[in-house]
Amino acid sequence: MKDFSKVILLILSGFITFILIPIIPMADGGGSLIIVLTIPFLIALGIILSIVYYFIYIKKNKSNRNHVFVLMMVFMIFLTLLLFPFQ
Repeated sequence: MKDFSKVILLILSGFITFILIPIIPMADGGGSLIIVLTIPFLIALGIILSIVYYFIYIKKNKSNRNHVFVLMMVFMIFLTLLLFPFQ
């Protein structure tokens, strides 16, 4: 995978919650508030992580780039699942 597409993928990882909403049942009223608060946080975190990855991409160290990308994606998926209000 090209490194620019990895940057785009990190940005889009903030939108994973939108995919989970119709698939997984959410909690009632309080869950909606959690969704409203966590979506902007996860989108901003995805943008910040993509900027950090881009600066690592400039350094041209391929082995570190792949490890950092995997760690960032796992972190985003973990936070998304942790903050999602399951029923």
